[in-house]
Amino acid sequence: MEFGCLTISEDKSCLKELHSMAGNYGYEVKEVSLDGLRDIMSGKEFRGINIEGSLCAASVPLVSKLSNEASAAGFIDTVINDDGVLIGHCTLYSGLRELLSKLCGDLIGKKVLIIGTGANADTAENVSKSLGADEVAVIRSESIDPERDESGKYADAHVIINAPEGLVLSDTDFCPVDIESFHCLQAVADMAYSPIRSRLVLSAAEKGLKAMGGLYMLCACASMSEALFNGKKYNSSLTDRIFEDTLYSRLNLVLIGMPSCGKTTVGERSAEIMGRPFADTDRSIVMRTGRTISNIISTDGEEYFRTLEDTEIRALSGTTGMVIASGGGSILNPENVRLLKMNGKLVFLDRPFGELSVSKDRPISDTRKKLDKLYKTRLPIYRNAADRTVTTSWVVDDTVRSVLRVFWE
Repeated sequence: MEFGCLTISEDKSCLKELHSMAGNYGYEVKEVSLDGLRDIMSGKEFRGINIEGSLCAASVPLVSKLSNEASAAGFIDTVINDDGVLIGHCTLYSGLRELLSKLCGDLIGKKVLIIGTGANADTAENVSKSLGADEVAVIRSESIDPERDESGKYADAHVIINAPEGLVLSDTDFCPVDIESFHCLQAVADMAYSPIRSRLVLSAAEKGLKAMGGLYMLCACASMSEALFNGKKYNSSLTDRIFEDTLYSRLNLVLIGMPSCGKTTVGERSAEIMGRPFADTDRSIVMRTGRTISNIISTDGEEYFRTLEDTEIRALSGTTGMVIASGGGSILNPENVRLLKMNGKLVFLDRPFGELSVSKDRPISDTRKKLDKLYKTRLPIYRNAADRTVTTSWVVDDTVRSVLRVFWE
């Protein structure tokens, strides 16, 4: 292996995808044990490798020297073989620095609050100081405990950094802090890169604050590794390109709108053009229950149908790289909007009321009067939930082109 990644679990590594975007240098991912790590490091038959997870700390005593960033961070995630001399680097340190610089520039005069444990929290602390933070406070826990009133001590924080031990969140419902407690807050960074937008990032964005997840940081790490591997200077434009390509390959296109506005038709055509899987929440419910939507609502009521819909949306919210047509009433539940936005961009298909049709298959809009009431109630909700809005055309392909254009913006 000339270039690649050593990891405890190959299935969980996304570095091969990122490095394939960075350049063509035969990047491999190899699953190894601690003994395997030692063998590879002592054999020195590589030019450059990334290291993931618990292997990072185990690699420190196996290198000849540390870069300045690795010394500051206290751990390494990249090793360069310089004519038999193994040099340990920490691209996470530099990647987080790039993320924070993009998010809020320097931190001069700012108070930074870091929530997290382990090496990631240490790295966030060191990076914040390097960017000139006036004060850095670290709560070495997964979250702020409201019973201990910890948030009151840090209510004047300008920037919050979430530094979880794992950068893939297993519990997407989890939010480490209630940002309502912070009256001086300007920006929020979450080092976790999956989901694309965590609960913390979404809650900050809802308040109009600057907020970013860890995907940009991860792309910067890949770009920096590529520079180290090839003896080049770091190129921030490469990071931007990798980030854009990665973001839009993972981001779901989610269509919202009134019944009969064309979500399924436009969604299927969009998925075909994009080469993506397509999911329709109503169809999924029909397939799972073996019943029509009309039968479910007529027999068990709309509330029961909404619980089925909520379950379907929660399952789809964890996916990436899909086109999703959501049920017309799915966005009535604010939680569904948050779930869909974690990994998706919501596009509202705004079909004029006069062009919407009634159908016996939709009991809650099977008359013109019901449809009119529904339209007046839901229109502001659709507009508020949407990231982008497209006014539909009678020509499906025209609408599809408009949808794809706003999705890629």
